[in-house]
Amino acid sequence: MPRFVRLMPLARLLLLPWLIVPTSQAQEPATKAFEQRNIPLSLIFSEWRQNGNNANTYICACDRASCDTRPGWPFRSFRTGESIPVLGEANLNDARRDGFICGRR
Repeated sequence: MPRFVRLMPLARLLLLPWLIVPTSQAQEPATKAFEQRNIPLSLIFSEWRQNGNNANTYICACDRASCDTRPGWPFRSFRTGESIPVLGEANLNDARRDGFICGRR
C-alpha cells in the first residue's frame, strides 16, 4: 500500500480541530464573540432584538487614534474608524466619552 494512503487517516485527524472550531464559534452569542474579534454588527443587533431589548440602538465609530471601552463591554480597544454597536442612551454617553462618534440606527 502506498505511504500516502496509509497517512490519510492521520490527515483527517489533523483537520478535525478545524472542523470543530467553527461549530463552537457559531454557537457562541454574537456579543461574546465581539469581545474577542470583529464580527458583523448586524449579528449583535439581531441578538439584542431576540433577547427583547427594545432600547434605541446606535452604531459608533472610533474618532481617535485609539478608543478603549474597558472596563465596559466589549472590553477591548478600537482604532480610528472601527465601529461598535451601542444599546440605549446610557451606553451611548459612555461610548461618546470613550472617543466614539455615534449615529442612531
